[in-house]
Amino acid sequence: MKPILLGLQNPYSDDPRNALAPYPKRSAGWRLWRMMNDVRPIDRRVYMNAFVRRNLFGLGIPEERAEKQEIARRFVSELQPGSTIVILGSDLTDYISSVLTGSLRRMLIHPQVADGFTWRCLPHPSGRSPIYNDATMRKIAGMMLVDILDHSTGDQQS
Repeated sequence: MKPILLGLQNPYSDDPRNALAPYPKRSAGWRLWRMMNDVRPIDRRVYMNAFVRRNLFGLGIPEERAEKQEIARRFVSELQPGSTIVILGSDLTDYISSVLTGSLRRMLIHPQVADGFTWRCLPHPSGRSPIYNDATMRKIAGMMLVDILDHSTGDQQS
């Protein structure tokens, strides 16, 4: 089962196939892919095929909180038991947490199990997220993503 990268609305494309894609340069998907490449070379096609990439909604769009919670509720209801989901951003983490029977904490990197799913939280990889100005933070996020990729494909490397 492919792990899921869950982000916010893509400002470059409304096409769901482009959600968190490793293009254009400097997009959120490109930043994630680059962080993984800081750990080891990952072909763009491998990245594109290794994850289910979804943008749930945008924080700047006019939906009300209740509507965003309903979108989050629908997303969770469609998950397969045992899924691993990487949530990108604290606001999105809060919306997902609000619809779970167990709550999520904004814990960087460490897996959390709630409602039968494994949740991993990272700051959103937008260019406005200052946490990724720190090379160590980029490396830690890249290591986590590569580890998730390896475990999903059975390609663990020493």
